[in-house]
Amino acid sequence: MINIIKKYFYYNTIKNLIIVGLGSFGTAFFGLLLGITAARYLGPEEFGRYGYYISIFAIMSMFYTLGMDIYIVIQIAREPEKANKFITSNLINRSIAITIVSILFFIINIFIKIIPIELATIFFFISTILNSFETVTLGVYRAFEKMNYYSIFMISRQILTLVFFIGTAIFFKMRIEGIAISNFLALSLVISVSYFILIKRFNFIFSDVNKLDLIKLLKKSSPFFLNSIVAMLYMQVDTVMINRMIGDAETGYYNVAKQIMVAMLILPSIFNTILLPKMSRRNFDTSNNKVWLISLFIIGLIISFILFAFSGIIIKIFFGNDFIKSVLLLRILLWQLPLIFVNASLSTFLSAKDQQGKVLLINIMAILLNIPLNFIFIPVWGAAGAAFTTLICAVIAVMFYYIIYHKYKNKKEKVKG
Repeated sequence: MINIIKKYFYYNTIKNLIIVGLGSFGTAFFGLLLGITAARYLGPEEFGRYGYYISIFAIMSMFYTLGMDIYIVIQIAREPEKANKFITSNLINRSIAITIVSILFFIINIFIKIIPIELATIFFFISTILNSFETVTLGVYRAFEKMNYYSIFMISRQILTLVFFIGTAIFFKMRIEGIAISNFLALSLVISVSYFILIKRFNFIFSDVNKLDLIKLLKKSSPFFLNSIVAMLYMQVDTVMINRMIGDAETGYYNVAKQIMVAMLILPSIFNTILLPKMSRRNFDTSNNKVWLISLFIIGLIISFILFAFSGIIIKIFFGNDFIKSVLLLRILLWQLPLIFVNASLSTFLSAKDQQGKVLLINIMAILLNIPLNFIFIPVWGAAGAAFTTLICAVIAVMFYYIIYHKYKNKKEKVKG
């Protein structure tokens, strides 16, 4: 009986790996194609402004979701019979958060002028709200390991955004506002179908929840929220600081290098998407984790060497000579890859084992180091200073992640012994 269960576990894992792999590669491909199209069409300065808007709204999105995207996966995976209650509480909490955060943001924006109020930013803002509700359905699909739905909706959004963007550019000569409207239209279609499936296939109905349920969910997800917002700040603060300190064009060069880096994060994203529900179960076997981490590091290192060698050709062919300054930035950022592969796996494992507080401390340390180093290096070396800062922080983070992981593993082995 045990052997049958193990065979099912590995069969299901491999099946999900293939499904999510295809979906993630497709999503990354069309996402990168959208980035290439936008970069060539807009040029460095406008593409830099587009990257700045994306960073600002990405940070805002973390305040909308309150860290519940990961928490809902873990809780439903553990207690699937309570799925409707978790989903209902999640939707109510983020509706309240969206209202409060949006009002506060627009009040602050009046005085600080974070972003201009124009057609593009209005549609990016609406899309950020829609995206926060879409992630609820994606979390449910992950929790129930229905990765076919997860993959289809992820890739569909990118394809539709690309198609709509090309349409707005050709027929209406729209620029940044065309990308914003395209993203809104794509999300609207995807989220409509996704919630239809959630209701029809997963039998979702609103459950009765009280204030205590909502407060309990907020408390339980608060470490994930703090971790998510700190992690998002760590990922986006470089783009924001480059834009505010040295302008749109430099942001555009940096954004190109960053787009390629994001596309390269497919592998850890695939593995973590599949393994999070399994890691959340209390009987998950940790005996092969060291081999797993070494394998991820080697894969990341190989990819880094290959892309470093061909970075100049890649930038020229896909993004054009206008972005030749992105080559140096990409070559610096590339050496993060093996570290990010390991960091992503360790942080997912520790979060699944209720160690999210320690993950949070590492991310706080990284952002507290990142910001002052950016203030020092960006005025001296420009965007390359931000790339170098990010690499330093990744090295320090992986050291602390491994120390915490090693302590946790030793503690569990002593308990078993």
